[in-house]
Amino acid sequence: MRLYPPLTRMMLAAFAVLVASALGAASDARADVEYRYCLVPSLFTVGTCTYATYEQCAATASGNVGFCARNPRYVAPLPPRQARGKT
Repeated sequence: MRLYPPLTRMMLAAFAVLVASALGAASDARADVEYRYCLVPSLFTVGTCTYATYEQCAATASGNVGFCARNPRYVAPLPPRQARGKT
C-alpha cells in the first residue's frame, strides 16, 4: 500500500469534494419541464427532449444523424378554466 504525504491526501480529498458537489449541482440544475419533442441521435444514445415544436427539433437535426420524435413523458397542460358567469 502506497502512503501519500499529508498535502497530497488533502488535495485528493478537496478534489473529491469538488467533484461530488459538481455532480450534485448538475443533478439539481435539471428542469422539471417536459417538452413535446425529442431529438433522438441513434438507437444506442440518449436523446434530448428540449424542443417545444417539431420545427425547432428538425432544425437541430438537419445535417446531423438523428430524427425527431414525440416525448413519451410529455403531458399537455390543461386548458384554463372558464369563469362561470352569474345568472
